[in-house]
Amino acid sequence: MRDALNATRRPIVFSICEWGVQGMKHFDALFTEELHIIYTANVAAHGSVVLKLSGATIVAPLSFTFYDAAASTNTIAGGATTRVVNSSVTVVGFIGNGGTLSFHNVDGGTSGGTKTLALDYINGDFTMTNTECSNCRNAFISVNGGAAVQVQMPISAQSWDILFSGYLVSLSGFKAGKANTVQISNPGAFAPDFYRMGVSI
Repeated sequence: MRDALNATRRPIVFSICEWGVQGMKHFDALFTEELHIIYTANVAAHGSVVLKLSGATIVAPLSFTFYDAAASTNTIAGGATTRVVNSSVTVVGFIGNGGTLSFHNVDGGTSGGTKTLALDYINGDFTMTNTECSNCRNAFISVNGGAAVQVQMPISAQSWDILFSGYLVSLSGFKAGKANTVQISNPGAFAPDFYRMGVSI
């Protein structure tokens, strides 16, 4: 598989927003330009791209209010259940195929609207049948009963006891105040096990 990929011309995507920066200058062998959010390039078989990055515009890190998945204020239904990982971490698993996890009393701030979610989860599944995202599990996340957004969530480790922390997702539909509900489901398969959800302040 590795040799086949190396022998194929393919696009690459470099996302600087994951570094906490808003923009920077970049230089490669062909041109210099302002790199705002994402840099893409088509790479020849066995090829590579060299980038020299400078002039970063740093973005202040987001602050989050965190909600534990296993909290008594949440609704765990349809076959979803809690699982103790260690003395300090309890996750909710078997979300999907009818199982759901609903966070209640989520704070949408003073204006609601679109919020960034930081998700801490475990996915130790080798799911090669997902052609869009190898070894990803899908979570379908809805806010206040709105249309669920499909989120591809990569493998976190090769076991079911190692957390992936701070997976960021932007979702709309929040109301001002603390009367929001965020539900995680999957109609046709299992989502990852979730430890907690952070919502940007």
